[in-house]
Amino acid sequence: MFFRWKDRKIIGWDVSDTMNAECCRDVLVDTIQRHGKPETFNTDQWSQFTSEVFVRVL
Repeated sequence: MFFRWKDRKIIGWDVSDTMNAECCRDVLVDTIQRHGKPETFNTDQWSQFTSEVFVRVL
């Protein structure tokens, strides 16, 4: 789930039974396409969000 703090809205999400890096990346790509690239980005330190697959998009 991607949350925009300035207006407190969820701007991207998906449901997955595995929550692998590729699924997280796909949600990120879709969210960026719809809302633009953020100036700042913060995530939990789970392996999906620190993987090269995910970070490469940013």
